[in-house]
Amino acid sequence: MPIGQLTGGHNASIMTMLVDGNLIITGSKDHYIKVFEIFPNYSNTSLNNSALSNDLASDVTVALKHTFNPPHYDGVQSLLKTDNSLFSGSRDMCIKKWNMNDYNCKQVN
Repeated sequence: MPIGQLTGGHNASIMTMLVDGNLIITGSKDHYIKVFEIFPNYSNTSLNNSALSNDLASDVTVALKHTFNPPHYDGVQSLLKTDNSLFSGSRDMCIKKWNMNDYNCKQVN
């Protein structure tokens, strides 16, 4: 039984997911990595206009926070977060290092 669904965020299946505190980071067959933020449902009206809003449970809202660019050239298969860096591995045989403070790609191998 599913506990929730991230709809509207990706154009293909999610292949990998990482939960880090109040963030959900996903990698997809659509080549993109996206960051979603989990918010408690207090009467927070600023989330009403978010790109993505979906209840995982009655007490939280999940909103799209960022899409990493440039995307990989094939589906994202793995994610690893250490300190302020995110590493993504793809079927394009490329590993990218991203800065989680400014979301920029810092290195490609």
